Formats: sequence, C-alpha cells, structure tokens
Amino acid sequence: MNFEERNESNTEVKQSKENLWPQLLVGAIILVVFVLVVQMTTKPEPSEEVVDDHEEQVQEEESEDIVTPPEFPEGKLEEELIKFFSRHITGLDHAYELGLVNKLHQNIQLENINKQYQINYIWYSSNGIYVIDSIDNNNNEDLRGRFMTRFKNEDGISVTEESYGDQINFGGRLYRAQKLNPLKDNEGNLLENVNGTFNFEIEIFVKNNRTVVNNQPISFKFNKELEEPFAHRYELNEKINADHVSINFDSIQLNINGGALKMQYETEDEVFGAKGQIHFNDRGSMFNTSFNQSGANEIQLPFSTKNPEILEVQMDEVILISDNEFDFKINLNDIKSGERKEINKLIGEHNGSKYYLKEVTYYGGEIQVTINTDLREGQIRHDIYGLRPSVIKSGPRYNLLTISNGDGEPFDFKGFSTHMSQTEIGFTLPEKLIEEIDVAHVNISDLTYIQFIDESVTFDLSGS
Repeated sequence: MNFEERNESNTEVKQSKENLWPQLLVGAIILVVFVLVVQMTTKPEPSEEVVDDHEEQVQEEESEDIVTPPEFPEGKLEEELIKFFSRHITGLDHAYELGLVNKLHQNIQLENINKQYQINYIWYSSNGIYVIDSIDNNNNEDLRGRFMTRFKNEDGISVTEESYGDQINFGGRLYRAQKLNPLKDNEGNLLENVNGTFNFEIEIFVKNNRTVVNNQPISFKFNKELEEPFAHRYELNEKINADHVSINFDSIQLNINGGALKMQYETEDEVFGAKGQIHFNDRGSMFNTSFNQSGANEIQLPFSTKNPEILEVQMDEVILISDNEFDFKINLNDIKSGERKEINKLIGEHNGSKYYLKEVTYYGGEIQVTINTDLREGQIRHDIYGLRPSVIKSGPRYNLLTISNGDGEPFDFKGFSTHMSQTEIGFTLPEKLIEEIDVAHVNISDLTYIQFIDESVTFDLSGS
C-alpha cells in the first residue's frame, strides 16, 4: 500500500469515529435518565426504625469515648448470679428469696489500675459471713484466677476463712465469693445478734497489682432467731454393721445454711475419719457428691432446708486408730553419705499385713527411711494414714513417730517430712542426727487402719 492509499484509509477511519459521537451522547442521556428513575422508585420513606438505628449507633460511638462503671445487673442476671454461687454456698438461693442477703454495691475506686472494686452482697449467717465482690471488666480481660481479695478485721471477725475458686463475668464485672468467720463471744460461742459497722483492711489483687484499702467500713446485721423457723430435724433409725465398727444414723438436721447427718460410731478404737458418697433426688433430678470427714460424728450435707425427696448415703470406709505400734532400730554408723542401703527387715504386723524396713538412704544431707508392706488380699493400699512427729502436741494423735537414742527422750528434729504411696510410707531425718546418736530407736504408735464398709442406707424424706 502506497502513501496515498494509507491517507485515504485514515480519512475513512476519522470520519467513522466522528459519526459515533452523536450515538454515544444519546446513550449517556438514556443511562442517566434510567438511574434517576430507579432511585426515585426505590428510595425508602423515612421510618422510625431507621432513625432509631441511627440514634443507637451514635450512642454506641459516644459510649466508647466515655467509659463509666456499669450498673449491677438486676432482674434475671442477678438471679443467675445468686444461682451460680449457690453451687458453692449452701442455702444462698433460699436466703436470697427470704430477703436475708444484704445488697451493698459498695464502691472503691482503684486509681493505680483504673478499675472499680465493689462489695456487692453479704449474707451473714450462723455458719459464716459470705461475701460476693467484683471488679469491673469492661474489656473482657481473662481475669479469672487473677482477681482475689482478703479481708482483715480486729473486732473479732476472722480473716478470710475460705475462698471459692469459680468466678463469673456478668454485665462487665467479674464476681467472686468468700467466707468469713462470724463474730463470737469471749467463750467462743456465736453472737446471736449483730447490728453494727466494722472497719476492715481489704487486700485486693488484680493480676500482678496489689492494693490495700484501710479502715473500710462494712455494716453487718444478723439475728439468729430469723433462721430458727427454717431449722428441721428428722429422726432416723438405721444401722450399718462391720467387723470393727457399727454406725448408727441418728438424725438429719437441716437449717437455712446447710445440714448434717448425725451418727454415732460403736467401736473399741478411736474413729479417725470416714469416706463415702451422698446421692440425693431433688424433684426428679439426681445429685452426687463425695465426703471425706474427720472424726466428727456427722456428715455435712450439700443442701439446706429445701430437703430432697430421697437421700442415699454410701459408706465406703471408716478409718480407725488402734493401739498397735512398730518398734525397731536403725544403725546409723553403717550408712555412708551417698549410699542407699537395702535392709528388708520385718518390723511388725498390722491389720493382717506385714510391714518391712525396706531401705535407708543417706543423700543430700538427709536420711530417708522407707517402709513397705505386702497388701493382704483385696486391699488396694496400706492402712497407715501418714506419719506425725510425736513431739508435736497439737492436733490429732495418730501414727506418732518417735526417734530417740534409746533413753526414752525423743529427738526434737526440725525439717521433718514424710512420703507415702499405695504400698510404702517413709520419713526424712536431718543429717545432724548421725552426729548425735549412733543407733536410732524408732517407734510408730497409734497406728491407723481401714475398715472397709461398702454399704449404703436410703432415707425417704418426701413426706417430711
């Protein structure tokens, strides 16, 4: 193609482009008209719902700028909060219904961590003073287990006796509960009427921060007579017999803040404790819990005046204290530092099992003594329930360990420790014992033993 032909071709293309402009202009006008028509036909009329949504959005944006401590959740949330802590504090839900739980909402501003602490509820009962407190948690931090308080008082109310591990978030606050001992008179009896204000020192721990609030006044009001209408006693006549002990179930005593199953043991030996399980049916639902009681003649029950329909007590075992003892010697001159010496010498029999001095180890500045046993048929662990130095005069007297040089004077050692397993018990003595005596005379007296029961009794309380 020559130059003239290319020029004619370009002229034709130019003319064709110029002919397109009117068409494009008409198309654009049509498109604009179409869009306007669509907007007019689809535009909604103003409604209250749209305005309200806008107002709520504006309020939310403003509330993010101004952070205020939230109000305590009333109504359903408050009931759920009481219900939650009633799992740990027997009778709290009942006391709340009766108006015996005092609502405080007492605020303390913690400037160092920019949080507000509250004392929310107090239930003063004959069994204890239960306190539910909280810390604001607007940012939903994981503070569970990292928020704790301790109460101290010089008027006779004890420091915190018991804390409950479970904590719960409600309405931007993290709540916890604890128990204080109630006021008592000079003879140690419960004060049956309390109405006054007491000053406390409160230690507040939030994460790694500790704040001490001094002279914080808290008002208490308590009248034991208000609890008496809710106290009930049910007479029983049931008995379980075993080889070395019989158990008489005398009564069930319930009050607003808990209950107890009263019983008597018939045995020639002293009762150290009992283990078992409690099953109860409450309005069609079954509940189970275990108990591990000391030598008291009662089992604490996990319900209050709202007694269940059926109560079943499964007695697994009773631990008794006998007058049996072990008496043996350890020649300390035969043991060198860093040495473990196997002995395997019979030291006595107890409740059908043989016990042996297994080994003595001299290591790390300590003398470790290990005793083992051959379990009798059907036994899963030995009978001796830990060791206690006889030089300690306070507390229960069982499995008493005495170390002497043979003249009857016990060695008053420090740093005493014990260990035990299914088939072994042992104790650790200080290195300086070797410097003072050549032969250690060992006596373990008041040996405990297990009486397996594995029987249950059932009480029908539906008609009570």
